[in-house]
Amino acid sequence: MSIFTNDQQMIIGNKVVKMPATLSAPDFAVLNVYDDGFTSPHTRVFYSKVDRSRYVVKIQMGWGGYRVEKINGW
Repeated sequence: MSIFTNDQQMIIGNKVVKMPATLSAPDFAVLNVYDDGFTSPHTRVFYSKVDRSRYVVKIQMGWGGYRVEKINGW
């Protein structure tokens, strides 16, 4: 399964999930998630127009965990 976005939508398998207009991820590249949940480590950044913050999502290797860090200002 691959998850990616063209800045306003994410495709998860064969389903399209639209992101709110106030949230963007312009540099989001293909992220492969396998059926067993494994993915290699990645960092993805989302930008919020509501509070002008960046949300950095760090996907950790192996156990499928992730961390979200809010950074004020762009």
